[in-house]
Amino acid sequence: MSLRQLVIVGTGGHARALLDVVEAVNAYRLLGFLIDDHGEHGDLELLARRGAAPLGGLELLATLDADYLIGTASPRDRARIDRYASALGRRPATVVHPRAHIGSDVRLGPGTVVCALASVTTNVVLGRHVLVDVGASIAHDCRIGDYVTLAPGARVGGGAQIAPLTTVDSGTVVVAWRERLVAQAQ
Repeated sequence: MSLRQLVIVGTGGHARALLDVVEAVNAYRLLGFLIDDHGEHGDLELLARRGAAPLGGLELLATLDADYLIGTASPRDRARIDRYASALGRRPATVVHPRAHIGSDVRLGPGTVVCALASVTTNVVLGRHVLVDVGASIAHDCRIGDYVTLAPGARVGGGAQIAPLTTVDSGTVVVAWRERLVAQAQ
């Protein structure tokens, strides 16, 4: 069985962290990284220390026969890059680190990345290109919109809904407001 080819769009810290996830999943042959001129720029020396180098700019996506991951934590940049890649007919990869926990009846949208030590319990729906970063957790019955970033250690309680293009910062706890009102009324 041959592995599908993959490129990571971006060269910053998150793009390098995605390399760890891709290597752990071992389901793709990484071609390299694409530089996004409109997004965050990474230290190319740090990328080289990982044994990788940029292939060129984002426009190369038009000529490469490869799936893509978006290596930026910015929801707006992920949405912009996804629109561009989708218009080219490219397919987003969806990756889950083997040290993440995914429960039953979890729906992962295209391009979703779940990093090591993250936990997604049951009956959860994640939109397009959602980032569940290291150690973040999502409890039962949550709906996470497109391009949401859950930063390291973010916690989303059962029944919560997160709007598209939202960043939930490290250490933030989100609870379902409806549940809090019911609890107060009793």
